[in-house]
Amino acid sequence: MTELLGKTTNKRLDRDAVPVLRMRLKGKVAIVTGSSRGIGKAIAKLFAREGAKVVVNYNASEKEATAVVEEIRREGGIAIQVKADVSKSEDVKKMVQRAVQEFGRIDILVNNAGVHVAKDLFDVTEDEWDRTIDVNLKGAYLCSKEVAPIMDRQGNGKIINISSNSGEYHQTAMRYVEYVTSKAGINGLTRSLALRLGPHIRVNAILPGYIRTEMVAHFTPEDEKMLMNETALKRFGNVEDVANSALFLASDESDFITGELMFVTGGRGM
Repeated sequence: MTELLGKTTNKRLDRDAVPVLRMRLKGKVAIVTGSSRGIGKAIAKLFAREGAKVVVNYNASEKEATAVVEEIRREGGIAIQVKADVSKSEDVKKMVQRAVQEFGRIDILVNNAGVHVAKDLFDVTEDEWDRTIDVNLKGAYLCSKEVAPIMDRQGNGKIINISSNSGEYHQTAMRYVEYVTSKAGINGLTRSLALRLGPHIRVNAILPGYIRTEMVAHFTPEDEKMLMNETALKRFGNVEDVANSALFLASDESDFITGELMFVTGGRGM
């Protein structure tokens, strides 16, 4: 039996039903990098529904970013879009300055922007290696470094890094060497920043397993069957699974959590 809003029912909750909003981020300002699509888009939309004013960051996908902002505004939320290449410090500075000019503060940073070459070790070029490390790892470092003084002056802040369970050797690994290396670096960065930026700023990472995004569009049916055999919940994750985890880490409910790696994998790699 499940109790919902004071009524008892034995019906299974519809996964696609609109969730009950608790406005857990009311009055907060959030920057979500790489939020024109995929996981970042889902996080930006959920944060806005929960009361946050959201900076939708993009680099190349202006049309998609505009659509995300318009969707948030249609639902009664507040959002702006800001173009910035997170691997470039000047772009990051301008993005953070725009957020402060528009909203006056920054409470939450989600380092979600990332690239995935999906090539074999011997096919990846030096430029592709550099771009992966620059966006996935250096970008998170630059954004965190830029918002940290603002959060510290405010006396509170949350930094959430979107990593991957492939970056933890005791969970699972992938054959994409440059990607795994960048995500392992993110995990180390998370713990180091948590120590350096406490006590006012909490820094945590989400390590998704296989999530239904364009990054897994190239998988064959055989690939999917193998992955499902290794996953306790027997399904791919969806972007909402990751967004809900990010909401928890961004909310006051996670105030005694820092330096942690949250696995959102459906039980893969156990």
